[in-house]
Amino acid sequence: MPGLRRLTDAVHGEGAAVGAQLGHAGPVADARSNGLPALAPCRFLSPLGMRMTKAATPADIDRVTRAHATAARLAVESGFDAVELHFGHNYLASSFLSRRLNHRDDAYGGSLANRVKVARPSLTGPSVTYAAASTATDRA
Repeated sequence: MPGLRRLTDAVHGEGAAVGAQLGHAGPVADARSNGLPALAPCRFLSPLGMRMTKAATPADIDRVTRAHATAARLAVESGFDAVELHFGHNYLASSFLSRRLNHRDDAYGGSLANRVKVARPSLTGPSVTYAAASTATDRA
């Protein structure tokens, strides 16, 4: 990612550290920006986009989890000093954690152990472990 490398090199050249924030907007995404329905644990009317969300399928969840891992690896390879995973503000991961938004009755709903299954792989995957280890040692 040469553009990101130029950015991180420029920030480092000024003596500062730079971090990347990764997240999936989920139900707060505005479908008008990309023409796709916003992903959510369940189908409901998104007050931001004024459109119905799409209930995330297991394939959707797997795709987002893999994308987080890839993005974390690319951020580290591009020279970012820290990688933050955004799990707040009703973004996809936090919407699955929320009992108010998550009414699923499958492996991703109900108990907290089930509702955390969307966030946990992004926190514990091999690319995130690599990102944490790399950013911790690169600037030491």
